[in-house]
Amino acid sequence: MDRRFLVGMMKDWGIALGVAALVFVGWNLSRPSTPTSGLAPDFTLSALDGTNYTLSDLRGKPVVLNFWATWCGPCRAEIPQLSAFHDAHPDVVLLGISVDERLSTSGIGKIAQRLGISYEVLHDPRGVATGAYKVDVLPTTIVVDPKGEIRATHIGAMDQSNLEKLVLHDGT
Repeated sequence: MDRRFLVGMMKDWGIALGVAALVFVGWNLSRPSTPTSGLAPDFTLSALDGTNYTLSDLRGKPVVLNFWATWCGPCRAEIPQLSAFHDAHPDVVLLGISVDERLSTSGIGKIAQRLGISYEVLHDPRGVATGAYKVDVLPTTIVVDPKGEIRATHIGAMDQSNLEKLVLHDGT
């Protein structure tokens, strides 16, 4: 191949990648982000067994909201850590909020059982909670204190040790 052709092609690709990076950064800066403080938005979602959970009804207890999907590799990888946290801290409400739109609640239940989830799983097929918290990256974990205030937001896979630091740092 001609050297000038290769250099020209590399320039073209460099410019294209630069433009794509600028568009990506601009898009990320222009959209609202997941809240990291303030009063936690209220929502009501159904658990896999049909029980309704309303966040404001859980005031008085620390609550962990973990947004996940069955198809999300990092979400699946963190499940044993979240289950271990839940088993070690039964006084903390841990809610796994499935954002799966195309699966039925019973389908999510079968997958949750197969994955060994020990905490409550809620189904958010219409994006009620997901939209209220502006979650667009999975997994996302939000810690709500007993007063209903957001105390921490973590984007990406979570492990038991880090979750304990986020939830138990103030003695709740």
